[in-house]
Amino acid sequence: MSHSDQLSIALFGGSFDPPHLAHALVVTWALACGEVDEVWVIPTGGHPFGKDLAPFEDRFQMCRLALERAGAMVRVLDAEREPRIHYTVDTIRRLAAEYPDRRWRWLMGSDTTSDAPHWKDFAELERLAPPLIIPRQGHGAGGGFAADFALPDLSSTFLRRHLSAGRPAAELTG
Repeated sequence: MSHSDQLSIALFGGSFDPPHLAHALVVTWALACGEVDEVWVIPTGGHPFGKDLAPFEDRFQMCRLALERAGAMVRVLDAEREPRIHYTVDTIRRLAAEYPDRRWRWLMGSDTTSDAPHWKDFAELERLAPPLIIPRQGHGAGGGFAADFALPDLSSTFLRRHLSAGRPAAELTG
């Protein structure tokens, strides 16, 4: 199989606690930019930065529900199901060994690029799955797009705080 015939997969990891509209937009953006054929979403079982997370199975099922309309070009993997710290590069190594006929990209927000050199074996991650930078509002452009394009500044942390304060979900859409 020639390089150009290889299926190109964007890996999109995170806590997804909970998954939300911006996550769905990232998946849509990745598919629309023409760089990849599929997006594989990977909720983590345990976060390297020590975040308390909702149970894995809940987050996994919420991701499946949130992204089911994207169809066959999006898969939600349980590759990081175990409740321990998972490092991106280790997951990519496993997937690359399991699927040697794929080309890989790593989806990462422009808000995380300054921290990336501190990730475990980031140079190898870049080699195995060159990052596809997602432009995030207030954090510069990514992926070669104009600086005025950015996904909304919406986070799971914001959603949890908003909802735990008793504010209605309907406020989030206006």
